[in-house]
Amino acid sequence: MTRVALLGSQRIAVSFLDFLTSLDDVEVVVVVGCDSDRDESLGYESLLARARTLNLEVFDAIRDDDPLRTLPSIEPDILFSVYYRRLVPPEVLSIPPLGCVNIHPGLLPNYRGATPTAWAMLNGETTFGITIHYMDETFDTGDILVQEVHDIDPHETGYELRGRAMNFGTELLKRNFHGIVNRTLTPIKQEGPGSYFGKLETSYRINWENRASRIRDAIRVYSSPYSRARTSLHDKSILVNHVEVLDDGARYTAQGPGEIVDVLEKDVLVVAAGDGFLVMDDYETLSPMTDTEREHLLGKGNHLG
Repeated sequence: MTRVALLGSQRIAVSFLDFLTSLDDVEVVVVVGCDSDRDESLGYESLLARARTLNLEVFDAIRDDDPLRTLPSIEPDILFSVYYRRLVPPEVLSIPPLGCVNIHPGLLPNYRGATPTAWAMLNGETTFGITIHYMDETFDTGDILVQEVHDIDPHETGYELRGRAMNFGTELLKRNFHGIVNRTLTPIKQEGPGSYFGKLETSYRINWENRASRIRDAIRVYSSPYSRARTSLHDKSILVNHVEVLDDGARYTAQGPGEIVDVLEKDVLVVAAGDGFLVMDDYETLSPMTDTEREHLLGKGNHLG
């Protein structure tokens, strides 16, 4: 019987917990959840709630004092960190004889940090990775056990990509669980400096001087149900949920980035960027526009800022 401690949050941790509890040779001895208030608003499942329905020993990493305090006495054989939002201290890492294992939605050693799928999209990557690795005293630097690479769909949003990463991560954990606990996987040292990307700002204001592709990808990252990208038109604040880069903008000229160069059907705007044009087809003003304001503001030559 393998005694497992599970630390984590969101749907991927819930799915992995369900997998663990379905195995006859596994006992989940403690669950430490790291649910945030924002998770519920984004539709993410609660690891804490799921563990409680299974009558497991549960601690809340955000609200409990010293939530890992019972680990020395519980003596798990292995610890899994599955979207856990805290650095596990060295004295805990040394407890499980089979080690502490983390899953990371980035192709380590690149894209270390808290939001790798968002940064991959923001940086214009066409692929992203999933990595299972041993944990050490710093984030995302331990020996690699298994990795896989997946495409980033050019039309998906940051929220959708994060969801796909959780699905892929769950399946990767399931396929490799017994290889991890039986130690049949060969750990590989991370080589090279890699890259680290910190937390994204919770909101994003469009800089129309940026490349059109950069603006498009940033808007994808922040699109609904996240906060959405922001811009303004005179005194109107605008939330932008979707744009597309205009492949053939030769017929347009602009006096500068942010200029509205055309208004298409249903108030779709063509807006100048630093190196081309964007079709802004999904947006809303924070306060409604009157018909007079709409006619005046949504016109060629006006500038978003």
